Amino acid sequence: MAPTANPRHRVPYYTPAQTPPVGTPLTTENLPTLFKPLKIRGVTLHHRFAVSPMCTYGSDDGHVSDWHLVHIGQFALHGAGLVIMEATAVEPRGRISPECAGLWADSHIAPFRRITDFVHSQGQKIGVQLAHAGRKASDLAP
Repeated sequence: MAPTANPRHRVPYYTPAQTPPVGTPLTTENLPTLFKPLKIRGVTLHHRFAVSPMCTYGSDDGHVSDWHLVHIGQFALHGAGLVIMEATAVEPRGRISPECAGLWADSHIAPFRRITDFVHSQGQKIGVQLAHAGRKASDLAP
């Protein structure tokens, strides 16, 4: 199948996703395991390349920003089969720092959804590292 670029649902600002997704082998003959699909419960990755979470400390009161969209989106554009969002606090008192991403308020959902939609538009998968810093938590700037 020849690669094509088609508009993607809910990503009007950027549409040239390829079909098949970047990183998908065009043949399965003598394919190393790294390039073979991997099924984890109900999710199938089209290969085994993944980007682990990186703390960027760039959120405003837990809200991810355009910077996160570009940072995470570039991994999807370049073919990572799975991208995992940075440590994301489940409550404000459990942040590693005041600039940590968060999922403790409804207002955090839409910015995360934007990133998720973009990653999915490129045919890739996304996850999140849920975090709570425990007794080392801080909402004070370093």
